[in-house]
Amino acid sequence: MDMRYVAVFTAIFLTVAGAAGAFESPFKDDSAEYLTLQKMGRHYQLMADKFGCSKFAFANLADQGKIADLAYVPYDTARTNAWTRAMTVTVYSLSGKPDVDLALMNSILNGMNAQYGKAGATIIKTESFRAGNGEPSVFIRYDIGDGDAREHNAGVFMRSSPNTAAFIQLQSRGADLPEADAQQVRKLIQPE
Repeated sequence: MDMRYVAVFTAIFLTVAGAAGAFESPFKDDSAEYLTLQKMGRHYQLMADKFGCSKFAFANLADQGKIADLAYVPYDTARTNAWTRAMTVTVYSLSGKPDVDLALMNSILNGMNAQYGKAGATIIKTESFRAGNGEPSVFIRYDIGDGDAREHNAGVFMRSSPNTAAFIQLQSRGADLPEADAQQVRKLIQPE
């Protein structure tokens, strides 16, 4: 896999810890950072299970703890760099203040959109939505990479809690992402 794609979207595909429930992280198991990531990982676990990615594989903090990257793979995946299906979540800290958060969310989206072009992604579809307070949410389908590292992705960006926004993606490598799976991702922001 070309490392620039990993850096653009989540920078997360490393060796998986062997024990069930364990995950790779650059932090010590008893550190506050590790425990925070563990809690975040549990928060998204049911969603990952629904998408067939039941192993919480990797987590990291970036931007002085303002961004968390989480990765889940199917339980029987021995190494995260051998994945053919993955769910990744990038969690962004927000302030909890509506005006400030609106500006932050728009800034995050603008940065994400700029990265797609720089990384050579092929955008298949985007749908943008606005909440009553103007907060954005977006559904996107895109492909990125070449050859065996070509990824097929469906993702949503949305507010995920009073103090966070998240970019949640389901990814397939080695085969197209089925449309039914992409629609399940879309339902995270536009339920039937």
